[in-house]
Amino acid sequence: MRTHTEVELARETLKKLRLVNRYYNRLCTPKLFKDYNMITAITTIKELHRISSVVVIPYWQHIHVLSIDINAPNAHIADPKYRHELPIQAVEAQDRNMGGILGVCKNLTSLAMYYSDIDPRVNNMTHIPCIRAAVLSLLENHRLCKLGFYSTSILDYPFDGVYEVPVGVFTLLRSILDSPRAASAVQVLDLAMGSLSEEIYDKLRTKLPNLRTLTIRRALRRGLGRVWDAGNCIKWAPNANLTRLQLMTCQAAYAVHVPFLVRHFVGLRHLFISTCGESSDPIVLNLPSDWRTDPDQLCNVREPLDTLWLEHMEMWEITMLGVIPTRELVVTTVKKNHLWEALRAEDELFPHLKTLRLAPYPADADKDPARFVPPCQNETEDQKKWKEKTLGAICDKRKIELRRDARATWRCPCCDIRGF
Repeated sequence: MRTHTEVELARETLKKLRLVNRYYNRLCTPKLFKDYNMITAITTIKELHRISSVVVIPYWQHIHVLSIDINAPNAHIADPKYRHELPIQAVEAQDRNMGGILGVCKNLTSLAMYYSDIDPRVNNMTHIPCIRAAVLSLLENHRLCKLGFYSTSILDYPFDGVYEVPVGVFTLLRSILDSPRAASAVQVLDLAMGSLSEEIYDKLRTKLPNLRTLTIRRALRRGLGRVWDAGNCIKWAPNANLTRLQLMTCQAAYAVHVPFLVRHFVGLRHLFISTCGESSDPIVLNLPSDWRTDPDQLCNVREPLDTLWLEHMEMWEITMLGVIPTRELVVTTVKKNHLWEALRAEDELFPHLKTLRLAPYPADADKDPARFVPPCQNETEDQKKWKEKTLGAICDKRKIELRRDARATWRCPCCDIRGF
């Protein structure tokens, strides 16, 4: 995946190449406008109108991926012309503008919608009818298939506070799920939201028959119950199309229950679990002694995953998730010693494992400090060498390739980002 800097550099290069001659203009224009971000490009309402007339209308046929701001409080604040208006008026104007832009982009296949939920005045403003109508039209005509709802608060402060979801966002999501044609078009859904209502949570599990990728950040909170509690397990509809599931900072994703989701989604190939569960979860320390030979265990009833990525896990959680068969295991930002202690205690964890990926050592990560957190000062060099020898011996015994090229998605001072 390219960084933001690399993307911007590529865009600047395409802009310059377009100016060379007509041939390069025709060649570069579709690539330049294929993925367009209307958030970083717009700071005022006047700028929004300019971008709409200069970029969107002339080049709509090339725009396939679009990022927009639903309520745009920054545009309202930054434009002196609109400072005398109430916030509701600015948001309604934004809804009309964005609804018109979405109506123009007939070839749109991926839409990312960002919203601010810091200002309580914004949360209960409008049902964004124009955006809702345009999104439903794109979905029902089976053009749009990838959707993302992103709270800027959750993205900027992923582990602090509880944020109220604006009523317009819930209304839009509910409208999509209530329309069979729109819901059947959704193949990729990414939610970074402060919470979900029980009604929408139930519909998410039953109304998206063609969903291939589901990513949820923060929204599955404790009030919804754990993912495979008695009242919840019956609400997960079968979906053989789902191949990728990513749960991040979800209190409801109890480690003991995650293997049941893997069993339920028979087509699942990739699973990412990061910082899930909560402090009140019952801790289960050991697996049954015959778990590996039990004919009903996951490793004996389904094909292994292609990739299992665990992040910010304690030893007991790693152990409970160790019943999941996978060909590749990525472990980042776990508590100190917890991975190798779990593997020492039960060396058959993660059946069918072929590759174990951890973050690199400091010598390999000096150019990328985000990959490394200094180890505890009390750990001696002999202890570090002994741990590595133990981990290496486990991998050698099971013929597992040990690689150090993983990159954690976030840093935590309570953990060792190297993954052991």
